[in-house]
Amino acid sequence: MAKGRFHKLEQVLLNELDALKALCAASQRQNEALVRNDRETFLATVREQDQTVARMSELEITRARVVSLMAVDLCVPPSASLLQLSRSLPEVERRRALEIHQELSRVAVSVSELNRANEALVRQALEHTQHAISVLVGQAAGHQDSLTRTHGARAGGLCMGLLNARA
Repeated sequence: MAKGRFHKLEQVLLNELDALKALCAASQRQNEALVRNDRETFLATVREQDQTVARMSELEITRARVVSLMAVDLCVPPSASLLQLSRSLPEVERRRALEIHQELSRVAVSVSELNRANEALVRQALEHTQHAISVLVGQAAGHQDSLTRTHGARAGGLCMGLLNARA
């Protein structure tokens, strides 16, 4: 019984690994899009990441169900981690479970590193945007003061209205 369940678990883990690799690839493309300031590709990668994370959530539910059934078969707590569960498996299955676990961990670290880099790039882009807005508002305010002195308050207000409409 446990052997068939291990094969089911193995398939779920391999599907999770594929999804995690897809997430890693999307994060890499997102990083490249951020560096190139490619808004369309960036947004496409965000959608792709959302879909992949949803798929991973479904796989996680399936994995938890299979682990729970295997835990009963192997007389380990139903909340056992993959590492804990693998200790109760025959040698071949244990090695395979640990190999997949190591690969999942490696790819998860890569995704985490890429996400940190992407977060830094997004923050930097936001800082540049905020600075540009500050400069434009500052220039517009200076221009408004000049218009007000030259043409009265109404002209300065119209200028700011146009700037605000474009922003």
